[in-house]
Amino acid sequence: DQRTALNVATFAPNKHLELIDPGLEVELNQVDKDLVIDLTSSSLARFVELSFEGLDIVLSDNYFDVPAGYKVTVTCQLPHGKTPSEMGRLLKIRSLRDTY
Repeated sequence: DQRTALNVATFAPNKHLELIDPGLEVELNQVDKDLVIDLTSSSLARFVELSFEGLDIVLSDNYFDVPAGYKVTVTCQLPHGKTPSEMGRLLKIRSLRDTY
């Protein structure tokens, strides 16, 4: 059962949300010349941002939500000579909860 992310509506301004640690889990795979990043969480991860330390990578999406129990997939071109495991070591994940 593969799910995709839904639009998330909150009933309070984002700055007033009491978000808990979303327990983000990430899986990186290579498909052809692309890096496929699958993210899941145990609770709402709001405004997730992905970056790779020391690399300027263009992702298919950024600043997205990962609702609990859903999988969000983001892709980018895998840099020449890099493996998914190397990219995993460079991956930095932040969400709204990390800002307070």
